[in-house]
Amino acid sequence: MFLCECKLVFLLLSSYVCHVINWTILIVKFQIQAQALLDCQNPSRMPREIVIIIMLECLLFTMFGIVLTVQTIKAIFRSSLTPDHMQHTWKNVAAWYTALSLTAKLVLEWGFISMLAAADARRT
Repeated sequence: MFLCECKLVFLLLSSYVCHVINWTILIVKFQIQAQALLDCQNPSRMPREIVIIIMLECLLFTMFGIVLTVQTIKAIFRSSLTPDHMQHTWKNVAAWYTALSLTAKLVLEWGFISMLAAADARRT
């Protein structure tokens, strides 16, 4: 059992590292692009919707990790896993994942529609 717990913790820590690396790259690249607009004295600016999308998506993806962390901690420190407990845990995690997934998709949709509306308003 100890070996399984070690593997689980290793996978969890590996996912943290991947999350930090991926989001660091995305945020740094975004900041470089925003700075390039300023350096070139380009009159256009990064749309505020993009900034909001990046911040919210990073937060939501971090929350996916928090749900996974809580599930892992409960699994490690739970002395016995009954079928009823496993089913309850699965339903609970599935509900959180569904809510986070829908929220992430709604944020992207809101950003897309807001940018289209802003572009449409500029044309008229």
